[in-house]
Amino acid sequence: GVERGRSYLRPFLGREERRQVAKAIAEMDATELSRRPFGELSEGEKQRVLMARLVAGHPSLAVLDEPTAAMDEVAERATLERIDRLRQDHGMAILIVSHHLPVVSRFADLVIFIDRDAQSVVAGPPARVFEHPTFRARYGRAEEEPHVHA
Repeated sequence: GVERGRSYLRPFLGREERRQVAKAIAEMDATELSRRPFGELSEGEKQRVLMARLVAGHPSLAVLDEPTAAMDEVAERATLERIDRLRQDHGMAILIVSHHLPVVSRFADLVIFIDRDAQSVVAGPPARVFEHPTFRARYGRAEEEPHVHA
């Protein structure tokens, strides 16, 4: 997340960049993970490392595509709580692509439902989108179906 500007002339991170990385790793509770190969980490652990990388770069917007895919419910909840903390603590706008509706309803301020077949887009607060006739025609009630995949 802090590697912008590195080149063969500047191959190593500077002191301030290393400090930012260490702070981000600690904030995501990933210190012990930083010493292990990425490929050996669980999906939840990988997300913690990737979020530390994100935090270190200080973006104003994060786009996360299915950030809880392949996670069990415990890891999913912990990941989403970390993402929500990022939003709050760093003032970061976060766009999450997800087909898991209970996740959306617990953490999202706004939802955009895109129905390609009906060529329809519905946007607004989760409760309003989930009650919209276009959404209901496709999925019924959001709370009836714990995992809706489009």
